[in-house]
Amino acid sequence: QVGVGCRAMPDARRVPGMFMVRATELSFLGLIGSILRIWTGQSLPHTFDAVTSSVTITYAEPTVTMVDGDLKPPTTRDVITCGPMLKFIIG
Repeated sequence: QVGVGCRAMPDARRVPGMFMVRATELSFLGLIGSILRIWTGQSLPHTFDAVTSSVTITYAEPTVTMVDGDLKPPTTRDVITCGPMLKFIIG
């Protein structure tokens, strides 16, 4: 959580040893239009929320992703697990 009332990941700390995943099919304008709902932690249309200990993302073709600001070589699969590091993946 980033403070100032922002609850973009409302279930992030609900279960010890797990994290919240929020995946959306909203367009950029859809995200902008939903900014208040994101800020207050409300559910979003066309969005999947889950609390889990592991997520595997499979891409249809090799995709360059960015993890914690570093570009990774093209891959067809990313695995995110609960651990001591916080990772932000943008593909």
